[in-house]
Amino acid sequence: MNIDSSARNEILFAKGFEELSAHIGANGRNAFWIVDANTSRMVRPLPEPNVILPPGESAKNWDSVTQILQAASRERLAENTRFIGFGGGTVCDAAGFAASLYNGGCQLTLIPTTLVAMADSCLGDEHRVNFSNTRSMVFSRHRADQILICIQALDSLPSNTYRTGLSQIIRNCAIAPDPTLYVFMIKNRAGINSRDPEILGRLIRLSLTIKQEVLNTSPVSLSLGNDFSDAFLQHDRMKNWSYGESLAWGLGRSIEAGMNLGLTDPQFGKNILSLLEFFGFDTSYRLSRGQWLDFRDQLAKQPRRSGQLVQFVLPCNQGTTVLQALDWDLLRGLVIRQAIEQEQ
Repeated sequence: MNIDSSARNEILFAKGFEELSAHIGANGRNAFWIVDANTSRMVRPLPEPNVILPPGESAKNWDSVTQILQAASRERLAENTRFIGFGGGTVCDAAGFAASLYNGGCQLTLIPTTLVAMADSCLGDEHRVNFSNTRSMVFSRHRADQILICIQALDSLPSNTYRTGLSQIIRNCAIAPDPTLYVFMIKNRAGINSRDPEILGRLIRLSLTIKQEVLNTSPVSLSLGNDFSDAFLQHDRMKNWSYGESLAWGLGRSIEAGMNLGLTDPQFGKNILSLLEFFGFDTSYRLSRGQWLDFRDQLAKQPRRSGQLVQFVLPCNQGTTVLQALDWDLLRGLVIRQAIEQEQ
């Protein structure tokens, strides 16, 4: 088992399920397991899970946190109990949120099983859940002291879920202080698409290194693309889009906005857009008139504002972003199929 460590996290890479099972089995009775319906069958032998959540984004809510806390209360867990979140980003967020609250904070191990969770969201101390019909509205801070990554878990990941992780990694390409990750993805496109375990291990390490650097230096950059994608996903007409597809679309709109304002280096923007296109993401989609009205209403709820305008994270060049207020006419031109006169 290979170990990458920082001052706050211990990240362990298991060679396969057998090594992962041997390591996590050492927790014995001093563990409280939170899984989803998919991961509960992934590794054997494992202790009987204490909480099984539904898979996917639908379970990323306060009800899941409450379910975990109620189960922990019934078990009368000791203060030194370790919460173990074994699943995708939803499980990791819900487990981390609950671990931050129970008994004033419990030890936390995360075992991410999706590419987006392995390469990005498992790292850091924020655990977000959806609340009051708003994505990731509430969060708690509680850092996992141990993260276990097993590349073999990606073998059975559905294609759409796998690609969600790629969009997040491409976002990290844009905010990285140097182009190392971008160059790696360009050179290893075939291996990434075929899920070569060695290439994926290196890809995840690079992405996590960038995530940690950006957390330390410019955490607002991590919102690149999400300003657009969160509003995009919020209304019912876009529920059939995955998070990864919407993030890629949001990255496209952020780059286009930056280019229109002369903030984004054109070649840099084209490189990121080309990488998204290679991995099959559609950044050219435009909203209908009705979708624009819904999108505008969701944008108006964004917390980052400058007067009546919403502020967006826009890319400038490699590793450089800026927080910029965008007027409604510019936004309308960025996202709709054709100009609409007197829309406001």
